[in-house]
Amino acid sequence: FAKVIDGLRLLEDSPALTSAEHAAIRVWFTDYLKWFTTAKNAREERAAKNNHGSWFLAQAIPMARYVGRDDLARELCEEAKPRIAAQIRPDGSQPEEIRRVDGLGYSRFNLEAQAVIARHAKALGIDLWNYTAPNGASLRKAVDFLRPYNQTPEKWPTSQNEKLPPGFLDELIAEADSAKPAA
Repeated sequence: FAKVIDGLRLLEDSPALTSAEHAAIRVWFTDYLKWFTTAKNAREERAAKNNHGSWFLAQAIPMARYVGRDDLARELCEEAKPRIAAQIRPDGSQPEEIRRVDGLGYSRFNLEAQAVIARHAKALGIDLWNYTAPNGASLRKAVDFLRPYNQTPEKWPTSQNEKLPPGFLDELIAEADSAKPAA
């Protein structure tokens, strides 16, 4: 839904949707966000220690912002900090993802969710790309851990059945690099 909401924001000043249609969509997302944050299966996804929990936040934060709930969006962005500590080791590895059959692909997939979260957090004044958890984990370290396999994914040392193309991390590396603070 993050991409859907990005599209809806682009349409706000466009004649493509009437003000009544925009209002109806916001009401729908308000109702959906309430379900998304309270339903049993949604709460289970939120609590998941792997990419499921990250993707929960990657969807909930833009929805909260879209419906005018920046308070909730900030709370969810802050929730991302202990998630970084739990999902990423100080060396940048992501054990919950690595242990899967496609460990490299799932490590990238989780990092993609974390990048969505970081993008939305930045708009709220929260810098997750440069956050380091008390255990030393960080999104930047997760990118650096995967970086050596970007051009040669076949050298990944654990299970990876899906063939990933060279450069499969280019966008995430560029985003992480552009988020570095000025020296």
